[in-house]
Amino acid sequence: MADQKGSQKLDLSDEHLNDQDMTLLAKRYHEITAFTEINLSNNQISSKGIKCLVDILQNAKELSVLLLGNNRIGLNGTQYLSHALEKNQTLTILGLQSNQIGDKGIKHIVTIMNTTIPLEELYLQQNLIGNKGIKDLADNLKENTILTTLNLSWNRIGDEGAEHIANALRENKTLVTLDLQQNYIGCLGASHIADALRINTTLTTLSLQQNHIGPKGAKYLADALHDNTTLTILSLSGNRFGSKGVRDLTNTLDANTSLTNVLVNGANLCWKRQTSNINVN
Repeated sequence: MADQKGSQKLDLSDEHLNDQDMTLLAKRYHEITAFTEINLSNNQISSKGIKCLVDILQNAKELSVLLLGNNRIGLNGTQYLSHALEKNQTLTILGLQSNQIGDKGIKHIVTIMNTTIPLEELYLQQNLIGNKGIKDLADNLKENTILTTLNLSWNRIGDEGAEHIANALRENKTLVTLDLQQNYIGCLGASHIADALRINTTLTTLSLQQNHIGPKGAKYLADALHDNTTLTILSLSGNRFGSKGVRDLTNTLDANTSLTNVLVNGANLCWKRQTSNINVN
């Protein structure tokens, strides 16, 4: 609990708070302008609760971290949130994982990103986001020059969505970490992302774990890694590569020296190269 006079952080995560509690919270803290971090994760807040928080968020002129993960704000909640943050110029981290946002809600997230907000990290995992929502987000990423971390794991992104993301990666110059694990990306989607990796020069960490990528997809990625010199961590566990796919990925490490971790089913394919470089003298 934050102190009205002293603390600049409000942490009420894991408190079983509901919308009625948000009404009381708004009355107590709506005039405080010095909050730098608000954490309301893991509660029972719906769109009604977010509506109550609008005044707090609008008045928090120094807010840099807003964590609302594991609630149920939904489509309407994202709309209230976009209104509350439309004039914000300080927020750098926004956590909205597990909030039933869906494709329509992403439009409001994009609205937030299109303001003067200096958002660097965005967490949208487990939000029922499909190919349509990803297109809206990817279109923003093409011109976004601030975001460095994006988590889209545990959503409904298929090959079409992967193509939208790949198109964004061809133009984006700032994204460093991208998490796409536990989606529905297959070999076709992997080919789109692979083509983008030949061009992209900023992404260093990519997770495609627990998707539907087979041996052909592994080959697409392996071929692309011959040209990519910036990716250092590639997580691929839980796909369907087979022995051939794993072999193709392993062979590409002879040409790619920037990768330090290529994770396939719990094993780091870079391990052999790393151990061979150890000086035993």
